[in-house]
Amino acid sequence: APTAFLQGLRELCDKHSMLPVFDEVQTGFGRTGKMFACEHSGVTPDILCMAKGIANGLPLAAVATRSDIAAHSPPGTLCGTYAGKPGIVHG
Repeated sequence: APTAFLQGLRELCDKHSMLPVFDEVQTGFGRTGKMFACEHSGVTPDILCMAKGIANGLPLAAVATRSDIAAHSPPGTLCGTYAGKPGIVHG
């Protein structure tokens, strides 16, 4: 999205106490020349969703957010890729 749009979105969200969520499933992990596409605009979302490039084809997804937001979600409720596969990431 254009930088001006994302900046306006951020301002609108801040004004109305909303949390912008950016989906970086298709654009994350260097696919746009930066680690995440939102970095091109300088706008930081409150929640960032990512998958695909994170695990080289394995069905793995992740959600990044601030600790004060994450505190409102029990472990395992902010992520998925078709219900997840805990065995894939178990160490």
